[in-house]
Amino acid sequence: MLVLAAALFLVGTNAFVIAGVLPDVAATFDVTTGQAGYAIAWYAGTVAVLGPLMGMTLAWVPREVMVGGGLALVTLGTALAALAPGLGTFIGGRAVAAVGGAALVPTVFAAVPRMVSAARRGRALALVELGFALAVAVGAPLGTVLAHVGSWRLAMLAVTVLAALVTLAAVLVVRGLPPARRLTPRESAVVLVDHRLLLLMLTNLLLMVAFNLVYTFSSVIAGDVTEGSGARLAGLLAVCGVGGLVGTLAGGPLTDRWGSGRAGVSALAVFLGSVTALVWWHSGPLTWLLFLVLGASSQMAVVPQLHRLFEVRPAVAGVSTAWNSTAMYVGVAAAPVLGARLLPGGPGPLVVGAAVAALAALVVYVATLDLRLGAERRLGARP
Repeated sequence: MLVLAAALFLVGTNAFVIAGVLPDVAATFDVTTGQAGYAIAWYAGTVAVLGPLMGMTLAWVPREVMVGGGLALVTLGTALAALAPGLGTFIGGRAVAAVGGAALVPTVFAAVPRMVSAARRGRALALVELGFALAVAVGAPLGTVLAHVGSWRLAMLAVTVLAALVTLAAVLVVRGLPPARRLTPRESAVVLVDHRLLLLMLTNLLLMVAFNLVYTFSSVIAGDVTEGSGARLAGLLAVCGVGGLVGTLAGGPLTDRWGSGRAGVSALAVFLGSVTALVWWHSGPLTWLLFLVLGASSQMAVVPQLHRLFEVRPAVAGVSTAWNSTAMYVGVAAAPVLGARLLPGGPGPLVVGAAVAALAALVVYVATLDLRLGAERRLGARP
């Protein structure tokens, strides 16, 4: 399971490292920061489209092969992006890496909960989600430092080497993953008509929009704090990532103890508070604390949301996690597009947009709880 967490760390680092090197990439290719941000949108959009398709059409492929093959494509795509002569090739390399991510991420999140008992499902999900949290805490800031010391190409090449090592480890170590259940098209379609699953996925999408509006454009939002220093920006991203580690480690046990409803609402409420506070305090020492809380609460909200996907319809969990990955990456893709439109207004509009998305995420998640309770009452009233 640790190798699977390392695989998600790699995918997360590959995705998030762009946030810290975006101005350098834009300068290299002589484009605006907003235009360079579309590389994030292409990456996330590719994963969003291909994730469910792979989950439905490649169920016959052993999950070990999906993990190893996905990591190999991440390695290849990252190498192409690192050596790209122009923005088009850079985006193309990111798209190749995204195909690997589409194969890998849903496979891991669908397999891990079936490797443990239901009582320990939250902690198991938290363990592999720790890979993403480490990517925010260590991978992205380290990439920012490497770009500051050398160049963004050096940062991408470092990710390429790491990807090759994790690929080798996965090929040698990963064995015995639970096979995917082959579903008929009709069974798979249930995921897209169950309002509870759809609202849970919408919660994830809105959470990703809110978080990535702040994270991707942190150099703008916290510009008065970092003062254009790559080292300070790396430090701020590291603080956010440390919060993510804390949130991930706490999210699993809290979900197992409190249940997915209470744990999810609590985390989303704290996340909303931290983002809203940035509307007024994005230029002082308190900004560092807010980025810490923002990282912790956003990661803490992920585990109960994933847990509930299995609670609602366990039989189609493999497909629902694939679609949930789609929702996540649609949110990641939408954030830089929305951010590019808000960017001319400075930090204020960016943070307000994130706060609105965070509020919507909390409202939608609460709605899923009401719907679920209503359904349980109706079932309990039947003779």
